[in-house]
Amino acid sequence: MSGTNGTTEEQGKEEARLADRMLVNVFENVLAGEASRQVIVSTTGIRISASTVTTEARAMQCLGQLSDTSISQISQDHMAVSISQQEAKGGRHQTLERGTSSA
Repeated sequence: MSGTNGTTEEQGKEEARLADRMLVNVFENVLAGEASRQVIVSTTGIRISASTVTTEARAMQCLGQLSDTSISQISQDHMAVSISQQEAKGGRHQTLERGTSSA
């Protein structure tokens, strides 16, 4: 084994040891109920581990690593869909910026 390969191998082992000690957010028995929206993400690179993940009818789940921009887009899309659905039903919706109801 040459010196270069030995150094690379040792670096790889050290990186693996560090990765094993990294913080991990653990989620178990994750459920997105019917017609719900659920986002479980990290924007800081902290790992996420999820087990027993269930999504019911018309639900949306996002799990994993996302940028702040992606999260903002998901939120904006959700608000637009929610408002459109309420307007289509002739119902009322909340204007979150002002905290008031409008018809």
